[in-house]
Amino acid sequence: MSFYYNGVVGPDRRVIFYPHIPRTAGRFVSEIFSHNDFLPYYEFYNQKVENVSLPHMDREMYVNFFDKDSMELPSFTVVRNPIDRFISAYRVTKEIHSLPDINTFAKNLPSFYKKNQKSLDNFLTHQHKFIKKGMKLWKFEKGFDQEFCDWINKNFHTELKYDPSIKLKYAKSQHEKMQYEESCVIGEKLSISSKLILLKFYWKDFFIWIK
Repeated sequence: MSFYYNGVVGPDRRVIFYPHIPRTAGRFVSEIFSHNDFLPYYEFYNQKVENVSLPHMDREMYVNFFDKDSMELPSFTVVRNPIDRFISAYRVTKEIHSLPDINTFAKNLPSFYKKNQKSLDNFLTHQHKFIKKGMKLWKFEKGFDQEFCDWINKNFHTELKYDPSIKLKYAKSQHEKMQYEESCVIGEKLSISSKLILLKFYWKDFFIWIK
C-alpha cells in the first residue's frame, strides 16, 4: 500500500492512492515516483497486518485501515496476466514455504487458498480484490517507460518524467535476469490442465486484465 504525494508543500500538492498488487512491479513503480520527488507512505514491507505487509493490503483490508477521505483520493493500480502473476508468486514463495511442484500446487490452489489466503503476503489473492470503484488500471505488460508516465500525467495531472536509468539498472541486474529465466523455466512446466484450473480460479481477474 502506498500513498504518493509531491514533496512540494502547498495547495497544489498532488496525492495519489496506489495499492500494490503483489508481483506487478510495485517496487519499480515506486522508484519511478521517487525519481520524480514523490514520497511514499506505508511502503514498509516489514510491517504487517494479519500477516500481510502494508503495501500488499487488499481492498477489504485497506478500506478498514484508512479513513474515508483517503478512499476518495484519485487512485490507480497495476494488473497482470493472472497466469504469469501466479508463476511469479510461485517462484518467489516455493522454497520459503516448501511448496510442491507447480502443477501439484496449481491443482490444489483452490483448497490451499481457502485455508491460507493471507499466509503468502496476499501473493495469491485475486487481483480484483485490490480494486475499488473508480480506480484507474494499468497493464503490467505495457511496461513502465514514458508511456506509463504519460498515462499517469494524463489521469492525475502530474508531471512525471521517465528516467531510462531506472529500467537500465534492472536490465543489468544479474538477479533480475536469473529471476526472469527461472520464471520462464517454471512456466514451461505448467501443464494445460493446470492453466485451465488457474483460468477458472482467476476468471474475474482475466476479465479485468483483457479489457
